[in-house]
Amino acid sequence: MPIVATLSSIETYDDTSGQFVQSGSPEEITFEHSLISVALWEARWQRAFLTNELTKEEQIDYVGRCMVTSPTKLTALEIFVRLSVEDASRISAYIKSKETATTVFRLGEEKTSQKKNITVELIYYYMVELGIPIEFERWHFNRLLTFIDLMSLEREKQANKDKPFKPTAAQYKAKSELNAARLKQAGLK
Repeated sequence: MPIVATLSSIETYDDTSGQFVQSGSPEEITFEHSLISVALWEARWQRAFLTNELTKEEQIDYVGRCMVTSPTKLTALEIFVRLSVEDASRISAYIKSKETATTVFRLGEEKTSQKKNITVELIYYYMVELGIPIEFERWHFNRLLTFIDLMSLEREKQANKDKPFKPTAAQYKAKSELNAARLKQAGLK
């Protein structure tokens, strides 16, 4: 669900009159943290959104340009500067929010054994591969990633359910050691 913020006017100092004046009228802006927003950011910066720390300039661009869904003539910096502290905090919390009660391994989280460069194109690939409708690109980004992870896990579970059980070498060794210990305990070895 997108978040709405009302941008305040800005107080500037007019050298001619020697007074502070209000510029810009309050404006209501809607922000959306979605796959589309991330795609806009990656197109401009040409690097993966999930696997990199954003600079201040990149954060301003993401919030003030890529997340904005309302028509406006303001620049990304003007939007960012005119946000109240409360609205900036709400937007930050919104970006970090899971937006779901489901918890699974997350795309883009770093594991010691696996570090993937997750990009928008890879996420779109997962959506197509899993049969996720394109309309879901407007979902909250973190919720979409959770849904992709969940679908992948469920498919994997289903695939493993249909496979016959094959013991591993370690399981054979453990079973053999257990049988040897039983035989020794029974005095048969």
